[in-house]
Amino acid sequence: MLNKILTSVIIFLTPFISLSLPAQETSADSIPPSTIPTQRIGNEISWSIPKSPIDSIGQIYLRKLSQLSKQFETYQYTQADTLANPYYFYIFSQPTYYSHPVRIAIGKLPQEQENKDEYILPPLLPAEPVTPVSLISAISNALNDIYTTEPQCITQEEKFLAVNGIREDVNKEIKPNVNLTEKIETTIKDSNAIDDFDFGDWKITVRRPNFWTFSNEFTFEIMQVHISDNWYKGGESNYSWSASAVINANYNNKRKITFDNKLEMNLGFRSSKDDDKHKFLTHSDLIRLTNKLGLKATEHWYYTLSLQSWTQFYPSYKKNDPKVYSDFMSPFESVPSLGMDYRLSVKNFTLSASISPFSGRFKYVDRLALSPAFGVKAGKHTDFSFGSNITINYTWNMFKNISWSSRIFYYTNYDMANIEWENTFNLKINEFLTTKFFIFPRFDDSVQKKAGGSYFQLYETLSLKFNVKF
Repeated sequence: MLNKILTSVIIFLTPFISLSLPAQETSADSIPPSTIPTQRIGNEISWSIPKSPIDSIGQIYLRKLSQLSKQFETYQYTQADTLANPYYFYIFSQPTYYSHPVRIAIGKLPQEQENKDEYILPPLLPAEPVTPVSLISAISNALNDIYTTEPQCITQEEKFLAVNGIREDVNKEIKPNVNLTEKIETTIKDSNAIDDFDFGDWKITVRRPNFWTFSNEFTFEIMQVHISDNWYKGGESNYSWSASAVINANYNNKRKITFDNKLEMNLGFRSSKDDDKHKFLTHSDLIRLTNKLGLKATEHWYYTLSLQSWTQFYPSYKKNDPKVYSDFMSPFESVPSLGMDYRLSVKNFTLSASISPFSGRFKYVDRLALSPAFGVKAGKHTDFSFGSNITINYTWNMFKNISWSSRIFYYTNYDMANIEWENTFNLKINEFLTTKFFIFPRFDDSVQKKAGGSYFQLYETLSLKFNVKF
């Protein structure tokens, strides 16, 4: 029994002893391929043919000693310790059953020798440099041999290593002790001592994070305009030009708070050959400021307090009519709202939808004569009402150079309703030129309606615009 165990252990260690050493320049004639030593004469060893596996094992052992003796006659340390290789852990640690070697061996049949009575000696050194793959394969084969021939030597399973550790004396947590900077011992005698400390040699620059982002877009357009006869600000269809600017200043601290600010300005003029009273007439005129303060509730939802305010730059007329239909601060409207905001941003689509059950609407008309036209009682400048508001803004990049931006605004005080749907289609030509199609249906039953008229209004433009963004 002892002889059998010794044989298994030596066979188990043989591949790793041979794999762990570099090849030596030894000729085939100096060490016969299948011989064992019979006697030693000086430094020379005579060899004979092995007769059994035990003789072959002895031959391997003595040949290895002879080879080591010759190697260390001219040994130089190269900082390449073979035993430091972590792959050898499996054979030098506590005997353990590992599932990996067995999984590798499943499905593979061993190659049978042609002559079962002849013992084939394993090669002393590998023919090619040892790689991690070949090393793991050799270790797996040796482990499988022990598992099948000497299973009583296995004392534990792999799963217990994570619980008990490899060794009890090295199972303590190791904490790194790294000094990134030198310790500076200071004694603060009074509250002003820190002011006298010299920081000049530290060369450390600390910048306060900037959570603000800014963007600007300026546009000049040449367009064709169509305006319905009952458009609430007046005007007529024609060819014209306009300029616009959109300025954004947004705050986001990347945690809970957002504060979005957007200023939109648009002013357009047209000339009319048949108009004897006005040299130019406006066809688009808007100043609109949107402020939105958000507190993050979930991934996409925010508690929101918002304020939308708008008016115009210039008086608006109709052709050959001296009457002013709208003017700066006539009207001025402001809608404060408290509610929830849903925000979504995917690859080609962004959405912001605000639902405000608690909202109000403030109107101011500087020209008293225009008060009834904008839902304010005659003889009064202001009107205020409570209601609900829904505002939706989205942008969809439909194709590579085609985008659709939209704003849906709905307000009701439960006696009247105002619905606006602004749609802008941009067909990009190059970095600076874009074809723009703008269509703006609007419904407002708070204004005066002409006899036979409708509360539904429409504004549409088709233009070629030159735009600059930064």
